[in-house]
Amino acid sequence: MTRPLVCMIVEGSYPYIVGGVASWVHQIIESLKEFNFVLWLILPQEYKKRKFKYPIPNNVLHIEEIFLNQSTINEAKKYSKASSKEKRKAWEDVETYFNYMDFKNYKMFDVVAAHLLPKANKEKTLDLMDLLKSRGSFNLFNSRYHKDGGNVSFMDYFWFWRSTQTTLYKLYDSTIPYADLYHTVSTGYAGYMGALAHIKYNKPFLLTEHGIYANEREDEILASKNIKPELKPLWIKFFNNLCNITYEYTDKLVTLFEGNRLLAVKGHADPGKIEIIPNGIDTKKFTSIKKEPSDIIRIGIVARVVPIKDILTFIEAAAIAKQKLPDLKFYIIGPTDENKNYFLKCMMKVKDLDMSNDIIFTGKVNMMDYYGKIDIMVLTSVREAQPLTLLEAMCVEVPCISSSVGSCPDLLEGVGLITKAKAPGETADAIVKLAEDHALRKALGKKSKDKVLKMYDIRLVIDKYRQTYMEMHREGTTIGRNRV
Repeated sequence: MTRPLVCMIVEGSYPYIVGGVASWVHQIIESLKEFNFVLWLILPQEYKKRKFKYPIPNNVLHIEEIFLNQSTINEAKKYSKASSKEKRKAWEDVETYFNYMDFKNYKMFDVVAAHLLPKANKEKTLDLMDLLKSRGSFNLFNSRYHKDGGNVSFMDYFWFWRSTQTTLYKLYDSTIPYADLYHTVSTGYAGYMGALAHIKYNKPFLLTEHGIYANEREDEILASKNIKPELKPLWIKFFNNLCNITYEYTDKLVTLFEGNRLLAVKGHADPGKIEIIPNGIDTKKFTSIKKEPSDIIRIGIVARVVPIKDILTFIEAAAIAKQKLPDLKFYIIGPTDENKNYFLKCMMKVKDLDMSNDIIFTGKVNMMDYYGKIDIMVLTSVREAQPLTLLEAMCVEVPCISSSVGSCPDLLEGVGLITKAKAPGETADAIVKLAEDHALRKALGKKSKDKVLKMYDIRLVIDKYRQTYMEMHREGTTIGRNRV
């Protein structure tokens, strides 16, 4: 019997970047051996030396990649050969679609997609040249400029418009792999592609939302020095629309915890489509780790050295805690090559605080070699969903401190300490509290392990996804609304 084929759509992560979402994708694929997979990867650009950071499981049959920065303008050679009447109707539909989105109505996306997706034995109604140089495209651009432009100059709005629309066209123009089920692990561009695949093949579409993509992009946009202030609302609206299109066209939305479910509903997701399935870890693997005794207290943060993990706050907290308790050692455990400028900034902060002998950057390591060496685990992220690193540390009976983000307060309720985000002083106080109290560390470590074993074993998670995959595959095109 042929195994069902699942197309896993991933944006900017697996298998090239090590992290929580990438590890989760690898676990799902590797564990569900009764399914075959196609990986559909959306990447910002083509890297000459990109390497897989994970061994690709045998049930992955094919890998398809899309690079968002590749120029599509130079590739344009022709207009669509559709009739003038067909094109006129298409532009009317596109105009209506944008007007609907102004009122948070995304139900015309499939009508617009039908004009732009390749069809069997028939060209698209609108091709790239139609979108860039036709009278219809100018009329649409002019209409949107007067509705959205506000204080934005004509030329700034023009380049914003061209940038977003040519990027989306690249998605329309890509080869969409055929599958029995489409599963995306975020909204954004990956979710947009999932919606296109659902529309093209009328196959079930599953979304797992680890974090709220639109909120993460908004944080980045607001903090960016490369985007003009007057353009930031336009970029935020653009990404919100991508997310809401995903919510509209997915057949089932899996989120990790109640807080994210509420945010998804606030972002116009249908509550009836949502199911909560938490992250999980291989508890047997981590309970086998033995604690290594030490004469000093060892504090670790397990994270990529990137701004969203706020390593700078951890470094500042370490310096404050060190002043109160000299016998502390700090480890920053995780890859340092994803954002070299931020890594350099962290290194300079360590030097400025005279902590070079007390803070160790390990780089990428095998965590099985490190959890036994950590006495206290700290997480200082400004955004998280449900971090696997906390679950792993908890399973090894390491007491945890985390900023109050994502599901961390729920994970550590009754078994750990919660601080405000970007609060080095408060984080330092929590470190000192645990470092000074061996009995408290031991008690919280035991409670943490019991909680993970009861609620967050990966086998429970895998079984739920196996059931979800089978149900959606069995129901096939009868799931949700028939949009074709």
